[in-house]
Amino acid sequence: MAARDDRAGQDRAGRIRTAGNEALAIAAGAAFGTKLDGDGKVAACFFGDGASNQGVLMERLNLSTLWELPLVFVCENNTFSEFTPSREVTAGRIADRARAFGMPIAEVDGNDVAAVWQAAAGAVARARSGGGPSFIEAHTYRIQGHCEAEAFVLSGGRYREDAEIAAWKQEDKDPVLRCRATLLASGAADMLQAIEARVLVQVDDA
Repeated sequence: MAARDDRAGQDRAGRIRTAGNEALAIAAGAAFGTKLDGDGKVAACFFGDGASNQGVLMERLNLSTLWELPLVFVCENNTFSEFTPSREVTAGRIADRARAFGMPIAEVDGNDVAAVWQAAAGAVARARSGGGPSFIEAHTYRIQGHCEAEAFVLSGGRYREDAEIAAWKQEDKDPVLRCRATLLASGAADMLQAIEARVLVQVDDA
């Protein structure tokens, strides 16, 4: 199950979605519930670098460590806290917040699909085996705005340049394009083409 700070509710697969920093608290509650049930499920909480400065994170890092909860914290460090560069509001390294509690951490290139998968697989396996929580800091970049109405909210103001966004859309940084290039280099061209063809059919039918 996953708690993420973008939407409220629960989907058919049992994944919990919630808005705001309370996602951190709800994820800890979900992890506690699954530990009591002993069903082998793992809770994952996704949040941005802005939320890493909230007191609720420290409380959940402490509690989940003490109770050895099956919980994976995933900080998507996209370099912005809403409309402010994180370097202006965040002191120190975000991963060190979890390190202070003796929690296993992994810092990865958030645009490297394989690196994120490996870090997540290790954290989930540790949680399922009773090893308690883990913390993943995925370094990435926020291509889209903080919200859909960003231009209206900023009233024409800017906090980054178009050239910066364009640079992160290039093949050497875009996670989808990078993964595609890796698959092609590994000789998986036929499989990739089949997947793309199937996806295009689904899009056309939608």
